[in-house]
Amino acid sequence: MPRKFDVTAEVLAELKGCLSLNEVSGELIWIVNPRGKRQKGDRAGSQQNNGYRIITFQGRHYYEHRLIWFWLYGDIPAEKVIDHINGNKGDSRPLNLRLVSQRLNSQNVVRNSTRKNLAGEILPQGVHMSAGSGKYYACIKVNYRKKHLGTFDSSEEAHIAYLRAKSLSHPASTIERLL
Repeated sequence: MPRKFDVTAEVLAELKGCLSLNEVSGELIWIVNPRGKRQKGDRAGSQQNNGYRIITFQGRHYYEHRLIWFWLYGDIPAEKVIDHINGNKGDSRPLNLRLVSQRLNSQNVVRNSTRKNLAGEILPQGVHMSAGSGKYYACIKVNYRKKHLGTFDSSEEAHIAYLRAKSLSHPASTIERLL
């Protein structure tokens, strides 16, 4: 059963008649005059609040990065998802896209931490504060198990320990390059 936003061969053929792909910038450009305010030469689609670009074609919405993947490589295996290597959901350059498992893709999520310590300091990803001692500790999940990485005097030291463990435990992850 096709997943939501998957593209059939027929739709892709029609899209290729209406759009051109700039493989360097990862942009789909209208080569015909579409309906509405858009014009030939305009970039197709719009940026959404979730960071992804959506392109509407024949009344259906498609993620730009998925259209580009289908355009260049064909179907996406059921057990794989498309990962934006640099973490920018709006950057659909082919060099920034790769097929990965959902598990690996979720390892690349940078969580916007809203956890704060008692002084109101926002704690970085992987860092927690012990209410009893006031010390910081780092944790990471590996194979669905939480692993304690040590106790530290500062949140920065704990975060460095987390990033080191992340690079060793999740070598295909790109998150440590983003932080």
